Formats: sequence, structure tokens, C-alpha cells
Amino acid sequence: MGRWQELQQAMSAGVEAAIDAGWDRQAVYGLVESAIKDTRFLPLEQAKTAVAELFSEVEEVGSSAYERLFRFSAYRPQEKLSLLLWQLGAVLDQHGMLQLVGPYRFSKTVAPHATFWDLLAKTVQKAYPLGLLGSFNQEKAKKIHQLRMYIDRQNITYIRDFFKQEGDTDEQALKRYVFAAKPQGMGGRKLKKSSARLHNKYPEGASYSLINKKRLTPNFHSEFILNEEGTFVTQWDVLVEDWRGRLISNPAYYQAAKNNEYQEKVLNGESFNYANRNNRTHELLDSSPPGRFDHQLRKTAKKGWLSPRIQEYDYRRERQIKCDDYSK
Repeated sequence: MGRWQELQQAMSAGVEAAIDAGWDRQAVYGLVESAIKDTRFLPLEQAKTAVAELFSEVEEVGSSAYERLFRFSAYRPQEKLSLLLWQLGAVLDQHGMLQLVGPYRFSKTVAPHATFWDLLAKTVQKAYPLGLLGSFNQEKAKKIHQLRMYIDRQNITYIRDFFKQEGDTDEQALKRYVFAAKPQGMGGRKLKKSSARLHNKYPEGASYSLINKKRLTPNFHSEFILNEEGTFVTQWDVLVEDWRGRLISNPAYYQAAKNNEYQEKVLNGESFNYANRNNRTHELLDSSPPGRFDHQLRKTAKKGWLSPRIQEYDYRRERQIKCDDYSK
């Protein structure tokens, strides 16, 4: 058996999985061709191992194999997004919350600065040039909007799993990620500071105080919100899964079980951005959709909570107290 035949054998299961998952010929051919090219100088046994490992990741969204399939595919942007949602098992439950029931899942190793997030964001931009709210298929647009929160979970989990050591705060882990070598870390490329006004919501009747700060990856897509103790402010610290592994989305559960503590983390937490910067695209894809497309839990949590008005928000104090050496 020649080298090509042996590599084909190593790839066969992954190729079948990709075809069964709905990928077009161009996507599968592109993945095969790139795998052969990447391993052409390796000894046969090493090449077979590398190819087998690559093709074992076709069901992990954001992995090298999945990113290549997504990039090489000749499907139109809307078709790629439909395929992604189908592969993830994206369904809206009775409370309007997106549930991902599989079989595909996000790769545990896809980083907040990963090129796949750029690719996905550009695909959404092309698929929705007039924004999510103007889409003919409102159910799909709602799924695309809420998919952001699962990307947030991936980002938070990545930092905590790979960079948080015993005794660390989340912020210390985030700093370690920034200065870690690429591709797992950012290789010293600093995060971007950004105003956290909309992430400092407070209950009506309470006094406003500046607490949380916001940091973004350089491409604007992934963001992190941190409180004064250096802990991530994230809804993923309060959302609960049921026995099936689905998120409990009934607002009444959280109002009773969490004593309304959940509101701050649900309302002030991070939010992945499909836009590349704070511009009209950001408004159309990220800022405007929540009013219509948020799930009932978030809509309920908003009641009685206010964002600081521009006139009362202390931007000067924000710049003074939120200095660090891992962002600029």
C-alpha cells in the first residue's frame, strides 16, 4: 500500500463524518488537500497520526479541521450558518432560550482570539448586511444572536481551564493568557480597554457606583467583564443545567433559587461581538438585537434595573482606577 492509500485510510472515518454532517465537496476536498500538504515532509507513520488527529476533530466547532471545512466550503454565508446551527442542534425552548443539544460542540481548545471567531463573525456580517432584526427568518436570526452567549461560555471556560492556577483570580488567569505563547495565548499582544458603562447596571432605587471593567480581544469579538475583586462577571456562574444537560431557562427558577442575585451577572456580563469595531455594524448585529431576540430570563432580569446615564457615568474615574499591564 502506497503513502497516499495509507493516508486515505487514516482520513476515511473523518471524511465520512464530514460528508454525513452536510459539508459540500469543496469543503471536504479542501480539508483533505490541506492535510496532505501539511504532512508531506513527515515520515509516513507521523503523517498518519497527524492526519488521524486532525480528522478526529471534524465535530468540534472551532477546531483546525472544522475551521478548514468552514473556510473551504462553497456554501453561501446563510447556508454555512444554517449548517452550523443544525450541527450544534440549536433549538429555542419554551422560554425563548437557545439550547445546543448536539451532536457537535465547541472545541475546548478554541481560544478567545482564535481565527475561527474572525471567520464566523465575517460570515455573519455577509449573511446579514442589514442586521439581524431585518432578517426574513426571525427564528434563525434569534438563534444567531443567542449563539453569542455560548461563545462567551467557551471563552470564560478556556481562560479558567487553561490559565487559572490555584489561588488565582480570574483576572490573574486572564493576564497569564495574554502573555502566554501563541497559539494558546496571545503572545503578549494586549487586550483593548473599553468603556463598561452598559456593564454596570444597577437596581432602580440603589445608588450607582463604578465597579466593573471591560476588556476586549484586539479583533473586538471576545470580551471579558471583571469586578473589583478580579472575578469575571458572567451569567455562566449562575445559569444551571437540568438532568439532560440543557439550561434551565424559566425565570421563576432563578428568582426563587438565586434570590435575584442572578440579575447582576445576567445583565452585566460579557457579550461576544460579530462586528469588528464599535460602528454601524456593531449596532446592527450586536447592540440592537437584544431588545427583540433576548430570551425571557434576560428580559425578566432587566425589569427594575438601569444602565448609568452618559451624564452620570464617571469616564475619568474609569480610566484612573482600571489600569493594568495586560491591556491598553
